[in-house]
Amino acid sequence: MHVDMTSKPFIAPVLATELVTAAWQLYRRQGWADRANRSVVTEPIYAVKNVPEQNVHTGDMIVPSLYQTVITNAIALNESTADIPLNNAIELVITDDIRVQAAADREAVINDNVLRTLQDDKNDFRAKVAELLQSDLISYQDLKTLAYITTMAESMRAKTEIETVIDRATNSVLAPIDHTVDVTVTILSTRYNQTWNTYNHAAITEDGCMVSFFHKTRQEAMSTVRITGKVKAHNHVWHRPDLAETRLNYVKISNDFKRK
Repeated sequence: MHVDMTSKPFIAPVLATELVTAAWQLYRRQGWADRANRSVVTEPIYAVKNVPEQNVHTGDMIVPSLYQTVITNAIALNESTADIPLNNAIELVITDDIRVQAAADREAVINDNVLRTLQDDKNDFRAKVAELLQSDLISYQDLKTLAYITTMAESMRAKTEIETVIDRATNSVLAPIDHTVDVTVTILSTRYNQTWNTYNHAAITEDGCMVSFFHKTRQEAMSTVRITGKVKAHNHVWHRPDLAETRLNYVKISNDFKRK
């Protein structure tokens, strides 16, 4: 669907963030967000093979980008849906829970920007998002920038939790190189590695050893998992030369415990 940016080009940031929140929750439930955040926001998912029974052909767009879904729903809220080709669109439902989460995300991003600005820690993108959130109205084009508010707010909360957890980290390695380990860890961060099409995880063991490893399945920050793997190398935590890190290879997730 082609979106005319000049038609009804403004939306309240409160509604915009509610649509973004609803979109992220839906895409994650459906497994459509299991890729880099930028890819989720800007890139559709295309069929890689024919599915005749569903009338799907190789190369067909089967899931629009998150930005396209948000903007389609924004337009549908302002215009008669009879005038909009919604046959291939994904409808977003804004519940009370989504409104609460969106409000918390807006507050987190705005407050973080104020704090960082006072600390002279400037970031143009973060400042732009905060500016949009405090505007009376924003353009449809700005929805592409605002589409990252969910992951931004999550990163901010995770950073606070991580700083608390990492205070108990010890400057020691988990085991000698080539040894096999079986440990329970708390996931501190997860980053998608496009080169290897996998996720790089940083974690801490119950006795305070810092570890990192690749795994195809993204583990949520602050979740607790039991892993087995082989020690590949001994390094230091990024920007923390005072903390040793054990790099693991051939990691398997044997149990997934509740989030702490």
